Amino acid sequence: MSILLPTLCLLLDPPDTAQPTALHQLATSTLLGLAQREPTAFRDAMATMAEGEREGLEKAVRGAVGNKSVDTAIPAERRGIELRSFG
Repeated sequence: MSILLPTLCLLLDPPDTAQPTALHQLATSTLLGLAQREPTAFRDAMATMAEGEREGLEKAVRGAVGNKSVDTAIPAERRGIELRSFG
């Protein structure tokens, strides 16, 4: 994990990038998946990273989590069977 996280950080866009690239999105989704599956190993690997790398990774993950919460906050079109009573 301590080798994988810095490698994935190389794929992240600079903080001032307006629109995230496909590689950035792939890296952030992979990072989020790793953090969910192995939280202790993820934390330990982040602790060994340099301060600049860690800050960039944290900003990217926060941005990805923020974007997902915006996407899920938009209610989907409600579909279902409408039951009516006859009588």
